[in-house]
Amino acid sequence: MDVLGIDYTRFTDSDRNAVVQAFPRTGPFQRRYPARPSTTASNHKPETTFGNVKADVLADKDPGFHRGNFCGVIR
Repeated sequence: MDVLGIDYTRFTDSDRNAVVQAFPRTGPFQRRYPARPSTTASNHKPETTFGNVKADVLADKDPGFHRGNFCGVIR
C-alpha cells in the first residue's frame, strides 16, 4: 500500500494516519521515489529492464492495449 496504494481503501483514515506518523515522508516523495535506487541500478545494464512478458504480448497483439507505467501510478 505504501508506494502503489494497493488496498488503500481497506485501511481506515486512522490506520493510514498512524503509518504516516510512524514513517513520515519528507520532501517530494512521489517525485523522488522512482529515481533512486531503481534507475541507477539499471543504468549500467539496461538489457535487464526487459518487460513483463504478458504486457509485451498484449502490446504486440492488441492495438487497444495501454501499458501501465509504474512511475505514473506512484505519481
